[in-house]
Amino acid sequence: MRKYYIDFSKAKTIGEIHLALKEQLKLPDWYGENLDALWDMLTGHIEPGEMNLLGLHKLPNSLYDYSKKLLETFKRAEELDDYSIIVDDD
Repeated sequence: MRKYYIDFSKAKTIGEIHLALKEQLKLPDWYGENLDALWDMLTGHIEPGEMNLLGLHKLPNSLYDYSKKLLETFKRAEELDDYSIIVDDD
């Protein structure tokens, strides 16, 4: 199983969250940088595997609601495809 590590610990904005996703998952330049586009990538572009989500707890409080939606997007993909989602908040 392929392993992915996505570090959100330095993100301070929604744009920086999507930049981390784009860089660390090696998403194409045309990635739309929103949750719908992430869903499309998870369900049709990225090879399923173990997704290690790092540093979500370090996101600013202003991104709390968005981080919940982000995690929900990953969890939905886990239900449909062969993904394993691990949230590591060390």
